[in-house]
Amino acid sequence: DSTTGDYYYGIKVSPNYDKSMSNVHILNNIVYNTLRSGIALYPSNYLVTTNVLSNALVRGNEVYNAGRDTTSAGGGITVKNEVRDSVIEFNYLHNNSGPGADALSGGLSGGPYCNAPYNLHIRYNSITDNGNSIYRTANWSAGIMFGGASLIDGGFNNGDVKVYGNLIYKNNAHGVVIKNTMAGTNSIKIYNNTFYDNNVLAGGGAFLVDNVGGTFSALEFKNNLIYNKNDSSTYCVYDIASKITSHSNNIYYNPATGSGVNLIYNNGVSIPRSSISSYESTAQVNNPNFKNVSNLPMRFTGTYGIDMVP
Repeated sequence: DSTTGDYYYGIKVSPNYDKSMSNVHILNNIVYNTLRSGIALYPSNYLVTTNVLSNALVRGNEVYNAGRDTTSAGGGITVKNEVRDSVIEFNYLHNNSGPGADALSGGLSGGPYCNAPYNLHIRYNSITDNGNSIYRTANWSAGIMFGGASLIDGGFNNGDVKVYGNLIYKNNAHGVVIKNTMAGTNSIKIYNNTFYDNNVLAGGGAFLVDNVGGTFSALEFKNNLIYNKNDSSTYCVYDIASKITSHSNNIYYNPATGSGVNLIYNNGVSIPRSSISSYESTAQVNNPNFKNVSNLPMRFTGTYGIDMVP
């Protein structure tokens, strides 16, 4: 019955000390009203590299109203530290206080810092209305978040994540955000996702890349569709220090009228729709003409491996 300072998760998989764990399946659950994250894959020992969770599958779950503890960055599904070769798919993550899904790592003051998830696939999830401002400031408001408050409690160190095929819509502040707590060498590839009407703050972006540390072997943004909210003060992509290594074949659309609507912010330069080819020669800026935005999809339905659709 408390809402502050309690470490209560919905489902938490956490091999302790120097132990490892593999082949964990979390399937078709409904998790709600938790103080920390609804589902957490979370090896907890920062001091050893043998504290590993591998081959985890989180599929078909619904998680909502998670992360109610005001001292926590908890959200829908959290993947933290040495989690390898794992998949988060076909989940319905909505109305959580923190992000719908987040990947991060922690450590001790001054080090060592644990490695972030490696070969993690976040795919085919429906992620909406996360980052509830009742419990969380805009710093924790996003559909998907990488990193956190600090290298000690929410960094992202030597990680490798692929994000694809997700519906990311009507989240608060950002659709996807990469925080400024990167370290080591990381690879994040974001492709084939649909961003729709996320409540981007003025001067922010549906995809926000903070002035991050560390280096990227790859930070790719390809084949995504971003339909921004109707606000000329917001961007589809906000890349503070030009950290994106490769981008192509994206649709950037803002329904706001006027020739001065900027779609991209890249290292101090705002790029309007009329100049998008100077940033990305393969980009499109026309209205994608969604069929029925008054009836947005919720979860994926169908038979797995045969006919799953939103």
